[in-house]
Amino acid sequence: MSRIHLFEFEDQQWLPEFIRNYMTDFLQFLSNKTAMYKGIVPIIEKGLKESQTNQIIDLASGGGGGLIWLNTELRQNNPDLKILLTDYFPNISAFEHTQKNKPTISIL
Repeated sequence: MSRIHLFEFEDQQWLPEFIRNYMTDFLQFLSNKTAMYKGIVPIIEKGLKESQTNQIIDLASGGGGGLIWLNTELRQNNPDLKILLTDYFPNISAFEHTQKNKPTISIL
């Protein structure tokens, strides 16, 4: 099977900001209201332990994704966990909402 090259619309500079923000807001809502990242929690915990760190730098965060939910799950075993959000086209209002709900999440 040959490779299919797809792209994310919200990563395109030509996409209007209000559409990009709507898309990242929806992704954040969906991922924080469901346990869609539940399976990745042990893998992230193992990575944190093996790298001997308590910090996650989330590249291309969009609007923060499921980090509100994920932060709560990961802090159960890593109470000093810090998460840094970054994005080329950040959804600032979503970042601020995430940081308001979880002060241990910061914005770059």
